[in-house]
Amino acid sequence: MGRLQYYAGCLLLTGLLLARPCAALGPPPVITVQPSSQTVLYQGTATFSVTATSGTGMSYQWLFNGATISGATSSSYTIADAQTTDQGSYSVVIVNGGGSVTSDSATLTVNVPPAIITQPQNQTATQSQSATFSVMASGTVPLGYQWYFNGAALSGATSSTLTLNDVLTNNAGNYTVVVSNVASSVTSAAATLTVNVPPTITTQPQNQTATQGQSAAFSVVASGTVPLGYQWYFNGATLSGATSSALTLTNVQTNNAGSYTVVVSNVASSVTSAAATLTVNVPPGITTQPQSQTVAAGQNVTFSVVASGTSPLGYQWYFNGAALSGATSSTLTLSDVLTNNAGNYTVVVSNVASSVTSAAAALTVNVPPGITTQPQSQTVAAGQNVTFSVVAGGTAPLGYQWYFNGAALSGATSSALTLSDVLTNNVGNYTVVVSNVAGSVTSAVATLTVYFLPGIRTQPQSQTVAAGQNVTFSVVARGTAPLEYQWYFNDTALSGATSSALTLTNVQTTEAGSYTVVVSNVGGSVTSAAATLTVYVPPGITAQPQSQTMIQGQNASFSVVASGTAPLSYQWSFNGEALSGATSPVLTLSNVQTNIAGDYSVMVTNIAGSITSAAATLTVTNPDVTLSIPNGAGMTSNGFTFQLSVPVGSTYVILASADLQTWTPIATNVAATASIVFTDTAAASYTNRWYQAIVW
Repeated sequence: MGRLQYYAGCLLLTGLLLARPCAALGPPPVITVQPSSQTVLYQGTATFSVTATSGTGMSYQWLFNGATISGATSSSYTIADAQTTDQGSYSVVIVNGGGSVTSDSATLTVNVPPAIITQPQNQTATQSQSATFSVMASGTVPLGYQWYFNGAALSGATSSTLTLNDVLTNNAGNYTVVVSNVASSVTSAAATLTVNVPPTITTQPQNQTATQGQSAAFSVVASGTVPLGYQWYFNGATLSGATSSALTLTNVQTNNAGSYTVVVSNVASSVTSAAATLTVNVPPGITTQPQSQTVAAGQNVTFSVVASGTSPLGYQWYFNGAALSGATSSTLTLSDVLTNNAGNYTVVVSNVASSVTSAAAALTVNVPPGITTQPQSQTVAAGQNVTFSVVAGGTAPLGYQWYFNGAALSGATSSALTLSDVLTNNVGNYTVVVSNVAGSVTSAVATLTVYFLPGIRTQPQSQTVAAGQNVTFSVVARGTAPLEYQWYFNDTALSGATSSALTLTNVQTTEAGSYTVVVSNVGGSVTSAAATLTVYVPPGITAQPQSQTMIQGQNASFSVVASGTAPLSYQWSFNGEALSGATSPVLTLSNVQTNIAGDYSVMVTNIAGSITSAAATLTVTNPDVTLSIPNGAGMTSNGFTFQLSVPVGSTYVILASADLQTWTPIATNVAATASIVFTDTAAASYTNRWYQAIVW
């Protein structure tokens, strides 16, 4: 329907023919700015507007694809939440009293972002096969596609379907696709490609040779998609439970010898290994041992052995552990045997599996006894033990009988004779008779000599002497002669001091110390007790006490430095009279007065004697002190000022009195200079004021 408008008594029906002629009220409107075409995103906002001029009021009516839009009667028209159904042509009719004008058409385009309807799906492929991923999407066309592998763009993969030919393990991973159009883009969910690799045997099981009772192990190394399954076969028959990459056979027997294979399988396929052969060798075993024999020297002997095991069997005979050259058969024959053939005979039987050693068969050759090591003469100290021994050969058992000076010793029937705590009555000749079933032999004579070790009867004695005297140390020793002597001073050997007495002349303090002597003979040595030599040095004065002059009231100190053997004692004297308690190397006199002026000396004493120092004189002076009033001094506004003349370093006390009866100290100090100016600030308070100074 149109809209009725009334202009100055003229009725118009917009969009229809006039119901009746109407006189024009002016020129129709003029559009100065046409509405513009718009492109918006799906559910976005689009606004069309127009600008027109007119001499009278204007009205607006917007049209969509030529159809009136209800309520769209302003100079602009806004579409909120744009849908694809809103796409099309928009125009506006402008009417005034002079007529109407229709704008140009403006087109609305609504772009819809892409959306994935069907996601790509996970794929599993066997190596060398093909795999295909696909996606279904909606949105404003044209749609663009870009496939990605583990986040990296795949060159040329720009369609909705991605086909991978002849896939390998490096193609396994995550695949995604980005779908895009003019509006935006969207990324698909990840689809995983799993590439299964058929099993391949990289290391075949190897032939094995094992000894009966030992273990044998076969193993295979295979690659391919895990998990890999294993099944071992023996001579084509399945081995129950043999389902790992390694097959271990324990305690193998001959019935385990044969062909072993393994089938390796996974989800892709299976592969059978090459056959590995197990050979089981039977170690040799001795069924009849060689037997021991006893023969006379010069006879022939044969040893033999019977053995079983995998052929061929090898034989090697041994004599006392040493291989016999050429003795490589199951029997060993010895011709014209001598004593050096007597001993143990064994045979080692071997094959490819191992070897076994027979029990030892002993060959005994009877031979008369012979002494190979004679008993030896010995010299020992009295009280020690001694052993004579003999080494003899011949057919065992051997018998022994020892003799002393030709007489048999009861119970002395072994190859060794031990004598305990020997004395001089054991001195003499010893022999032994060795016997067996074939005869006897007497040893050479071994002589026993017994001596006494040195011992000290009288020890050297400690001595004390004054420096410059002579000293003799001596020792009395016993023992088998000759005796030798070596004297030591503080553990150091004294050159030439090799007699029983040691004399030192004109001894000095450097020779004071410990003296010992080592007495030795053929049997050994003994060290004496230590004798101490003490050398006393009389006292000597190295620094004399010095004379001093002191002011009365000061302190005086005399000191002496002395040498000599400690302890040193001291006694000071004044004018030749000993001073009580003055017994140290320093004498201190406090508050000296004229009555202690005089000569001071000290006597130094030790165990070796005494010495008196030179006299040191103490002079005590009475210091002069004067009081005066220098120019400009006397009574001033600050008090009464006067001057003292005192010795530098003296202690002075200034006293004041108002009546010459009572004196009060008003200042005490040590004179830093010889002239001191002093002001009594209290003087103005007195009618009369007298002063005096005391110095010490």
